[in-house]
Amino acid sequence: MQIKPKQIKVTENKIVIGNSSGNGSELAYTVPSTVGTNGHVLTSNGTNVVFQAVSGGGGGSSISDSDSDTKIQVEESSDEDKIRFDTAGSERMIITDEGKIGIGTSSPSHALDVSGDVRVRGNDIRDNSGNPAITMDGSANVTIPNNLIVDGDGSTGGITITDGSIAMRTGTGSVAKIDMYCEVNNAHKISLKAPAHSAFSGNIDFVLPPTEGSNGQYLKTDGSGNTSWGTVSGSSASRPSVTEITSTPYTISNPGSSTLEDIYVCDSGASVVNLPTAVGNEGLKVQVKNRISSAITVNAPNPGTQQTIDGSNSISIASQYESLTFVSDNSNWNII
Repeated sequence: MQIKPKQIKVTENKIVIGNSSGNGSELAYTVPSTVGTNGHVLTSNGTNVVFQAVSGGGGGSSISDSDSDTKIQVEESSDEDKIRFDTAGSERMIITDEGKIGIGTSSPSHALDVSGDVRVRGNDIRDNSGNPAITMDGSANVTIPNNLIVDGDGSTGGITITDGSIAMRTGTGSVAKIDMYCEVNNAHKISLKAPAHSAFSGNIDFVLPPTEGSNGQYLKTDGSGNTSWGTVSGSSASRPSVTEITSTPYTISNPGSSTLEDIYVCDSGASVVNLPTAVGNEGLKVQVKNRISSAITVNAPNPGTQQTIDGSNSISIASQYESLTFVSDNSNWNII
């Protein structure tokens, strides 16, 4: 509505605004009977225009609805320097004298303190540099773009997850470990623990094999942390074979890798037995039995130059029915 001076008139303590030509309606406002008090504002009481003091406690002020149960209140108590926001008779939000904002709490302890659930309409929660720290896709999936540190500072304690790497540290003096619990009441567990610091001589890396292996195989290392699947040596070997010796000298042939033990019985005509090489046969057992009344001589390979039997080039089995068992340590032979 455009108001022209000739459309405003004062009559009977009222300001009348209307159309001087008589077309349209007129608006009449009662003029307050006083000039008001310093600080009063011109407002409506629903019927007339009046001067009214801004309501407030302790020298503060507020903006409120007609029944004062919804309002913005400045300084509820004298000089408390707080702003309160009420709806339906309850305080919903406060800005403290420290600039902290509390939603659902009257005593916020942080810059923003919310008592209740928070919904974020955007995709990102950003750090103080404006970089996305937490990214959400709207389907309850959350992405941490950079490092995630849990329960610690990532240096003296806690779990750090970064670009495919997980690091676990403890600040309690205990070694880091992984506990895997059973499915019923979490009553039992398997723990994987790191060795104590005193047992370390350097970092240890284990590289797992790229396959699942075969039934019965075991996991072995090459000494540098590279693991592979191995088959137990001799797992398919038969019982020890028994060979009767009736000639001399008799040289025992180098057995296959699947052989764990061989037995040789010396009968009439046998007097000298030569053992196979100890090198490459670690763990091999050779048992020699004397069934004759005279002594049997057992020689180490290349006697006098390379290998020995308990430090000697040869050993004698003097008594009838006596037997000795020789075991290779991959260098020489030992009697057990």
